[in-house]
Order: sequence, then C-alpha cells, then structure tokens
Amino acid sequence: MPNHIKQKFAVTLWCIWRCRNEMIWEDKEVNPITAFSLAYQYFAEWCIECQVRSWKKPEAVRLKCNVDAVIFNDHQSFGLGVVLRDEHGSFISVKTSAHTGILEPIVVETVIDDILNFSNGVSDFHVILGKCREALRLVTN
Repeated sequence: MPNHIKQKFAVTLWCIWRCRNEMIWEDKEVNPITAFSLAYQYFAEWCIECQVRSWKKPEAVRLKCNVDAVIFNDHQSFGLGVVLRDEHGSFISVKTSAHTGILEPIVVETVIDDILNFSNGVSDFHVILGKCREALRLVTN
C-alpha cells in the first residue's frame, strides 16, 4: 500500500478518535461528513508542512527534542507535542497534551517556552523536557 494512503488512513482514524472524544467528554456531536472533512484538511496541511520542513538527525551521541504546537480554531482548542530522538533518529519518548481555549500563535509559543524553561520535573512531559535539558548540558560541558 502506498505511504500516502497509509498516512491518510492514520489521519482519518485520528480524526474519528478526536470526534469520539469530543462527543464523550465535551458532549459535542460531530457529523461524520464534518469529521472526514477535518481529516482531509489536517492531512492537506500536514503535507504542506512536510514539504516545507524536513527533520535532520542530531550529531553522534546527541539527542534531539522537537517541540511543536497546533491551534484548532474550529474546536477552540490547541495541542502541544514533544518528541525525543537519538542520533540514529530512533524514537526515545513522546508526549502530547490537548488544551481547551482559543489562543493566538504567539501565546501558544510562549506556553511552550514557559514549559521548556520552568518545568518542575513532575509529569511525563517534564521528564522528557528534563532529558532534553540534560542532554544539552552534557553536550555544552
């Protein structure tokens, strides 16, 4: 099966799961056509983003921590994500979080900066960020 079909399938499943969660946890009912439309939109945006950016492995004995955010204006929410990988590009850890509210992109970026700079090491998210900071300390010393 071609990769783009697998990717569309994964995004569609994610959208169905997200709509299911909204129905259960937020008492929002989403029309199936709307769910598939959102899946198509997310996939199209993701494809454009993939063409613009390409991930590069870190140098030997280093880790790379990628942090990103997404804003869903239609759902009045935003999400944060962190992925930690080694010099081979192999996955080490990941953490995502979803939040309700409409924020401007600069505010979401500030939230990420605050988490990176002031985390207290309590949650999984902070453990991953702690690993990123520790790896940076080891590299700079």
